[in-house]
Amino acid sequence: MKKCSIIIGSLRKNSNCMAVGKVIAESLEKADFEVVFPEIGNLPLFSEDFEANPPKEWTAFRGEIASSDCLIFITPEYNRGYTACLKNALDIASRPQGQSVWSGKRAGVISVSPGKIGGALALNQLKQVLSFLNVKQLHQPEMYIQADASFSGGMISEGLTKDYIKSYAQKYIDFVS
Repeated sequence: MKKCSIIIGSLRKNSNCMAVGKVIAESLEKADFEVVFPEIGNLPLFSEDFEANPPKEWTAFRGEIASSDCLIFITPEYNRGYTACLKNALDIASRPQGQSVWSGKRAGVISVSPGKIGGALALNQLKQVLSFLNVKQLHQPEMYIQADASFSGGMISEGLTKDYIKSYAQKYIDFVS
């Protein structure tokens, strides 16, 4: 059984990113994956000053990522970029230098935004950082999801958007298997 960490880049309750994450998780669990959603909202901001004696939240987060076989990142787009909380999590788990827990893991990257381009700029920014961190990424299909009327209250109704997400999950399963 593979363990997959789904990292949600939105802290908002009932976020569209979490709605996508839940659909992905259902597909992964049917394929015999263990799915976890590591918490990133409680991570103290990165500072090299903490590296010698890291906060317990950092240690727990790094341990969760280290024990995962694969990853999925789901981010909204704010001001044409991905979120500060997600950048903070990436930095924390990549340090101290030479001790990154991201390196070599396989990942899917998804953006979700109400805008017509579905967060494409945030996704591309995130992919650049993940490349530097030596995360092996599923490049096709690209997942820029426009949060439309099918999103409501942290859920996605049945239809094309949900089917599209499920088809991505299958490509991801094939990629990591």
